[in-house]
Amino acid sequence: KPEHFRKTENREVFTLWLSCSTIDELRVMLDESLAEHLEHLASIDLTPNDSRSAKISLEEVLKRMEQRHLRETQEGLLISEGPSYPPTREVEESIVSLNARLKELFSQNTGAKRG
Repeated sequence: KPEHFRKTENREVFTLWLSCSTIDELRVMLDESLAEHLEHLASIDLTPNDSRSAKISLEEVLKRMEQRHLRETQEGLLISEGPSYPPTREVEESIVSLNARLKELFSQNTGAKRG
């Protein structure tokens, strides 16, 4: 998901990439600074040892990105409440939901490492 990217330029490149069928089409759509950023990203060697390890690595990165996003969302919710304790029912429900997803992601990561 685009919101999982911290850096604006990564989020913008990713969002535009979703609407393109080729990398060349994406290059045409980008302004100069984003085109330079895409070239930087494309120059990073991510060659996996095999397709299975590539898939596992990608899944792990995506899970870590989501976990980071969920933690930052939780922190934002808690900060938005200010010093009023306990948190409102709405904030509490959101945090419980985020915690459940974090627990699910953590369980998946732990299971993948064991398996």
